[in-house]
Amino acid sequence: MLCKLMDHRSLDVTMGYYTVSQERRRKAVETVAVLAADRHGNPRGSNDPLAYELRSVAVPNGGCTEPSNVKAGGGQCHIRFQCAGCDFYEPDPSYRPALEQTIADLRADLEAVTAMGAANWVLANFEHQLEAYAKVLVEMDERLAGLSPQERDAVEAASKEHRRRPANRTSPPHPGPGEPQRTPALRTCRADRASRQARTPHSRAGRRGHRGS
Repeated sequence: MLCKLMDHRSLDVTMGYYTVSQERRRKAVETVAVLAADRHGNPRGSNDPLAYELRSVAVPNGGCTEPSNVKAGGGQCHIRFQCAGCDFYEPDPSYRPALEQTIADLRADLEAVTAMGAANWVLANFEHQLEAYAKVLVEMDERLAGLSPQERDAVEAASKEHRRRPANRTSPPHPGPGEPQRTPALRTCRADRASRQARTPHSRAGRRGHRGS
C-alpha cells in the first residue's frame, strides 16, 4: 500500500525511504530524550529512545508517564492536563514552543476570566499554572544554555524532527508537541460573548441601517 501511495515501482525503494525516515526519527528522539526532566527540573533523561517513547505518551506540553494515562493513550488524565502540577510530567526540548504558547494563552485567559469577575479560586488556578509552566520553561532554557552552540543546534534540529512525528499511541483530543493548547471552556465563553454582542439592539440597528442605505 505504501509503495503504491508513494508511486514507487519497487518495494525496495519504498523500504529505503522508510528506513531513512525511521533512522532520522530514532536519532531525533535520542537527542531530545537525554534532556527530559520532571516539573521540578530533575533529570529524567534516557539514552534509549525506544524505552523513552514506550514509558510515556505525548500530551499537550510534554510527555506523561502516569501508568493509567499511558495505557489509555493519553486520554485519561485525572488532573485535566494541568501538566505542570503533576510529578508524572516529563517535558523535553521538543515541547518548548508548546510551553511558550501555553504560557501566552494562560496569560490571555487570565485577563479574560479576571474581566469576567470569576471566583478567586479560578484566578488562583490560572496564576499557579502560569507560575509552574514558567518555571519549567526557565529550567529547560538553563539546561539548553549549558550546551555548546553545536549541541544546541543539534537539539533544535532534533526537536523539529521530533515534533513532526506521529504520536506513539492514540492521542487524546488535545494538541501534540509544538501545537498550542487552548482552554475549551474559555473558547466557548468567548464565542458566546461575541454572539451576544452581535445580537445587541445597537448591532441590529446598525445592520438595519446598513441594509437601508
